[in-house]
Amino acid sequence: MHLKIDRASAQQFVACVELPARPDNDQHTYCAEEPYRAIIICHANLVLDDLAGAVVDAAIGEVQGEAGVAREANVGLSHTQIVIYGRLPGFLPEKLLAQVLVDGKRDHERRPRPKGSGQE
Repeated sequence: MHLKIDRASAQQFVACVELPARPDNDQHTYCAEEPYRAIIICHANLVLDDLAGAVVDAAIGEVQGEAGVAREANVGLSHTQIVIYGRLPGFLPEKLLAQVLVDGKRDHERRPRPKGSGQE
């Protein structure tokens, strides 16, 4: 997908606590601030702040939030995942990052309560 990284949406993300570094690890991972449950993974040593205003080659999906990547309160919950592979200079966007956030997971969507718990 050709995704435009709009500056306002990029500012909704903070760098995650990275998993142990490996010499072959060329990615940077970011987690969205409240109320969004989204994770961005930038490959090829791309840095999200440097991509503001750019159109990128990206894949959008869903992933379970892991410790060190998701905010602590959202570990184990479903997150929107955006994987960025590279810049696409001269390409028109198919979607804005802002649209992905609006259409994606949010904090108010929690795990369903077990039946019979009195909290349905």
